[in-house]
Amino acid sequence: MKVLITAPSLREKDNVSGISTLVANIIRLSSNEYVHFRAGRRDGTGKSAKWIARQPKMVVDFRTAIERERPDIIHLNTSFSRLAMLRDAVLVTAASGKGVPIVLHIHGGPYFLKDEPGAVLRKCIAAMTKYSARIIVLSEQEKQVLAKRHGRDDADVLANAVPMNEAVPREPERSPRSIIYFGRLNREKGLDRIIEACRGLIERDIPFVFNAYGAGPDAESFLAEMHAVCGERFKFCGVADGETKWQALAANDIFLLPSDHEGLPIALLEAMAAGCVPVVRRNDAIAAAVEQGVAGFVVDINDKSEIVERLAFLLDETNDLAPMREKARKTIAERYSFDQYLLRLDEIYKKAAG
Repeated sequence: MKVLITAPSLREKDNVSGISTLVANIIRLSSNEYVHFRAGRRDGTGKSAKWIARQPKMVVDFRTAIERERPDIIHLNTSFSRLAMLRDAVLVTAASGKGVPIVLHIHGGPYFLKDEPGAVLRKCIAAMTKYSARIIVLSEQEKQVLAKRHGRDDADVLANAVPMNEAVPREPERSPRSIIYFGRLNREKGLDRIIEACRGLIERDIPFVFNAYGAGPDAESFLAEMHAVCGERFKFCGVADGETKWQALAANDIFLLPSDHEGLPIALLEAMAAGCVPVVRRNDAIAAAVEQGVAGFVVDINDKSEIVERLAFLLDETNDLAPMREKARKTIAERYSFDQYLLRLDEIYKKAAG
């Protein structure tokens, strides 16, 4: 089967993006023939007048790619964030007259579970749902929301997955224990909460090391604030990809991601596969992956004391993290297998093709 699939740049050093990582793995590991169509800005590319002026050409290029490649399926990845919805509603509409079934793959976003979209964004969602043969969501909760708010009750639930076999052996535990942030450096990922949590740990005189990996629009301010609060406890390590990424995860103890909104982050699944113990925001998809107190902790992101308490427990070297690490790895191996993910994705493609 030939699939035209949309995503930002697939080079992890160009885009710190879970969608890019997932799509790169799909293309690399699936037996289908994939053609990547780049939709989305590279990190560091601003919303300048020049960038805005290029957007109509992207629509023309998309239609041209469909005509040239003659795919069996169009797999359009989106998130319910403002710019992505505006862009992808246009792309779906542009593709709708080409006679190729569209699979719309929704990767969370602030206007899915968190915020109600306004009139313009509701029209975008209406266009995307109208012209899509199948819709993929990450959890049963999202399926219910899509049915209730937007009238599509036939969505396919497909949780994200990672290639577990690419994780590397863990390094021996060091003292003090370390926290890792791995992902896009923008405020909606909970960067302010991370700063406050570190401040709380320092106030309680709890030893830790914090290693941050990633890139994004708020990198400069975040790094400055973390250095000011944490001093030598904090290290920024840039963007890691490939085996370097897995080595970084295997060298750290705790994965922290108190985001404003999330679907099911690829970075979380990779961290668990590498044996990091997660402390992450609470939602249905994440709670299904992180068994509370067994494979990690899901927290109320607006409760600073809860975040600090969970981190303090995990940083206490009298508490053995080995059972939690093993449960995290086992969860990914048994329930988020990439082989099973690809089989399920092929089933969805076949349903879309009729």
